[in-house]
Amino acid sequence: MKSKQLQIIAHQLVKHRKYFFVGVLLLEFFLASFIRLPEIEQPMDGFGIETNPFYLSGKKIASYFDVSDFVELKIEPNPSASTKDVFEGIKELEDELTESIEGASVNSLHQSKRLFRNEIKTNIPIDSTLRKASEIPVVDNLIAKDKTSFLFILKLDSTHNFNLQRFNNIVKREYKGINKIKSLSHFHIEEAITKTLQRDIILLSFVILVLFSLIVFYAFRDIKALIYTLIIILFSIIPTLSLLSILHININLITALSIPVVLILSLADAIHLLSGYYQSNRQEKDNRLEESIIKYILPSFFTSLTTSIAFSSFLLSDIPNIRDFGIIISISVMVSFGITFLSSPYLISHITPRALPQHFFVYFLTFLDRNKKSFAYAFIIFPVLALFLHKQLKFNTDFDSFVPENTESFVNKKEFISNFDSQLSITLLLIKRENATTQKNKAIKKEILQINDELASINNIGTVKSIAEVDALKKRFGVLGNFIKISNKRNPYKNKDGSAFRFEIRLKDLSKLDETYQKITGILHEHKNNFEYSVFSKALLINDIDRGLAKSLFQSVLFSLLFIFIAFLVFTQSLRITFISLLVNLIPLSSIVVLFYLFDLDLNILSAVISVVCLGLIVDDTIHIVYRKSILKENTPDLGFGIVATSLVLILGFITFALSDFIPVQVFGLVSSAIFFITLIADLTLLPFLLEKFKR
Repeated sequence: MKSKQLQIIAHQLVKHRKYFFVGVLLLEFFLASFIRLPEIEQPMDGFGIETNPFYLSGKKIASYFDVSDFVELKIEPNPSASTKDVFEGIKELEDELTESIEGASVNSLHQSKRLFRNEIKTNIPIDSTLRKASEIPVVDNLIAKDKTSFLFILKLDSTHNFNLQRFNNIVKREYKGINKIKSLSHFHIEEAITKTLQRDIILLSFVILVLFSLIVFYAFRDIKALIYTLIIILFSIIPTLSLLSILHININLITALSIPVVLILSLADAIHLLSGYYQSNRQEKDNRLEESIIKYILPSFFTSLTTSIAFSSFLLSDIPNIRDFGIIISISVMVSFGITFLSSPYLISHITPRALPQHFFVYFLTFLDRNKKSFAYAFIIFPVLALFLHKQLKFNTDFDSFVPENTESFVNKKEFISNFDSQLSITLLLIKRENATTQKNKAIKKEILQINDELASINNIGTVKSIAEVDALKKRFGVLGNFIKISNKRNPYKNKDGSAFRFEIRLKDLSKLDETYQKITGILHEHKNNFEYSVFSKALLINDIDRGLAKSLFQSVLFSLLFIFIAFLVFTQSLRITFISLLVNLIPLSSIVVLFYLFDLDLNILSAVISVVCLGLIVDDTIHIVYRKSILKENTPDLGFGIVATSLVLILGFITFALSDFIPVQVFGLVSSAIFFITLIADLTLLPFLLEKFKR
């Protein structure tokens, strides 16, 4: 776009600023009328799990054994309570739950009461009974490692019949001989996630606004400048909220980030315009405004465009949540650009310009300018290190990170894992093939017991539950063993017609999940002639979804790079400047690899989102500097001030994500902040150095 055209646009924006501002106000009121409070989705909704092989395996297992899901309860008896009192208490609890929840069954210590007749009759203390139970096959799986508590499992044949609030009310009641009951299930975790998302959106948005206010006031020392930026933020967030309502997009783990991200992005153009307005040499306000608009409108359009392109690449994902996130940000960024430049002339005209104070920004810029050559050479280390270190990174999902910190579910999960190796389970289904149906039951049973022993020999497996345990129980107690109820269904490890067998495996260490899974499938593959097998684990399900998401998002990075390259080429009309710009932005992108290696972070959906988000944002300052230095051929004192201010907004804005109770969100914020800081240094040192060195 030619200089004369920019002057005409700037002049019209300033001349008719009142009309443009009124137009923006009417648009804001119109969009605000669509805003509805968005619903919060369940954590796994919108991730396409319905077609995932692990999810399908879980449904298959449920169809054979009539168990769709389960809730685990940790029963902590009163230390001085008698066995009789505790057994009466858990019987009352069992009755309450099975009567109120249709299709529910229970696996509890009470169902093995025949084994403890003497302890019940003679009022033996419960701690003595628990020690005895820990040595009995099958029953020992219910006893905590420290033998002071035991597990109570509520099995559900359908999740539709389960009401968490009703369940919690039952569990909170007092029961004879029981001191405390702690519950854990995916229902509890989902409730914790929902509450945490609500908290995070409000807390992060509030803290970001407070930080922005402090940064703007520190930079410009003018209350009117602060009011202006807050109005721009409000004008930018209303279209985002209305977009959520118009497109019927709900809040989830991914889309929840859109509101804080838009808050952060909305301020950049406003700060640049303010910086140009304050530091202009013109005397008249209108002339200052026009000059600031001429300098910033074109590069701001391209920064918004490249950011929008990067987030639009999320539309390539097969996952609805990721696509929704991309749609919201990509549209919001462009709308925010238009609103900022239409409303700013009127708002800024009410601010009296004055000289900016000599504060930290000025000294920081001077320091970088003096040492830009040293920084430029030092930055070479990032792509070199990334080249060697990227092979050390691996795809992995920290399953525990999906449970919000500082919640009851987070604490309970740790306790259940510590005491019962709980929540670290893999369920196996073995179905007899047609050729195996002709074999005698003894031969089939022998092979099942062999598989059981082979699985138990894997180092990371804590316990294996199968018909082997039932067999061991019967051998120990003889005829009496046949009358012991293991659950409401006589044998939870073999279906009624004996065609299917179930194994429940508890792991010691979830970090070795993939390695253990490979060993398990290796064993099952050796028995494929007689058995068809299916494997299910929620951890494996999330891992698989995460890995697929991450790979598709890394493909989005390549898509974004291509289109950003084209945008730079159109903007600069120079291959030389385009390659220099992309080379400079290779530094923060390669720093992602270095940071993930240094802090032992795994590749997953988190790292993929960081890559795309950062790619969309790190080019912004590059575009402004290239425009001023290489296209307008101007020095950049006012631009440097604006770049430091906007970068500080980005850095501190994303640091606030560390206040979240979600570990992935914390890492997302902290890593992104580090990358934006590296980008700031690279743009103010390496970019000018290369532009001067390779000047025509």
